[in-house]
Amino acid sequence: MLNLSTLVRVAKRYAYNPSMQNERFINALLEPYVTAAKVTGRGGFDFYLDKYRTSKILAGKVDTPLALKNVRLQHGLEERVARECAVLFDETLDPSFFEFIKADLSSLVDASDSRQAQLKERLSDAQSPESLMATALIGAIGARNIRDDGACFWKKGPGSLCWKCGDLLHYGFANRKKARNLVAIPVDCTFKTHVTRDYECVTIKEVSERSVHGQWLTRMAQSGVLEDDLKERITNVLRSSGVTDYREGDSCPRGTVVAIDANRATYLLLAVTRFNERGMSEATAEEVEDSLRSLMRYYDENGQGNDLYLPLVGTGLSRSNMDKRDSFEMIRRVVTDCSSFVGGKVTIVVLPEDAEEIGLMKRG
Repeated sequence: MLNLSTLVRVAKRYAYNPSMQNERFINALLEPYVTAAKVTGRGGFDFYLDKYRTSKILAGKVDTPLALKNVRLQHGLEERVARECAVLFDETLDPSFFEFIKADLSSLVDASDSRQAQLKERLSDAQSPESLMATALIGAIGARNIRDDGACFWKKGPGSLCWKCGDLLHYGFANRKKARNLVAIPVDCTFKTHVTRDYECVTIKEVSERSVHGQWLTRMAQSGVLEDDLKERITNVLRSSGVTDYREGDSCPRGTVVAIDANRATYLLLAVTRFNERGMSEATAEEVEDSLRSLMRYYDENGQGNDLYLPLVGTGLSRSNMDKRDSFEMIRRVVTDCSSFVGGKVTIVVLPEDAEEIGLMKRG
């Protein structure tokens, strides 16, 4: 859905400075609208979204401020906003990406919703960056910005399956509950522990820093667990689980689970992919599904009713040719098929933009 939070995320991809702080960026993006509609803040002061309000809007925790919504039906507002957008494209957004911005914004609008169909058509018909952004700003400001950040869609006895918007690793490193969370981390079958950074000039790369595996390794290092220590712990777990002849770097069967305790969480490293001769990780959709079923068997035998959190598996760098919706539906099917294995709450954790793509958000 195109609302203020999704508009900001899309627009920032095409900023001259994508690393600009969210507070500065959202206020720069809104400035043409604020100026054209003569929007003021409380007490007649200049309208400005501070860091706290910005973070709430981008997280979908609060709706677009009424000061913006209440003036969106002004006569001639869109034309005035378009004129003000000239400054936006001079200072903040790169107009050379006009067609890409148009395609991205149009893709967020659900044409099956009669309230949004006209907006989609008008975005597609925009002839200039300024008119495109004026239409997008007015449409996004009028839409509901509060996001659904989760729901439970299956329950049987003590077991349940839910989805949640957020950061998977938060449920591990930031767990404050007395009970230990279980957090699944998809990895390669050799359980590599070295993250290849962009500055490393190597032919064969190991773990991508953009993958869930790479992000977890980075967070483990930041928490004081060194790479060599982690290798030793993985080796010890595999040997104690019956792989007595395991040596570092050996390839294990897909579906192998290695449990690593850290603070108040247990990370379940799930072997899913194998690296080919070019150093690229691979797994078919069938192999991903088999690995997930293995994870559920492990959860049945070792979960002790604790909450299990897992990401979308098989998308991106695994090259399984699954999109986000395919992965979500696969996890949903596997967990419900394995209902006898589920003795606690299982949660699929998705990023906000992935939730939009899958269609989990309510329409505004």
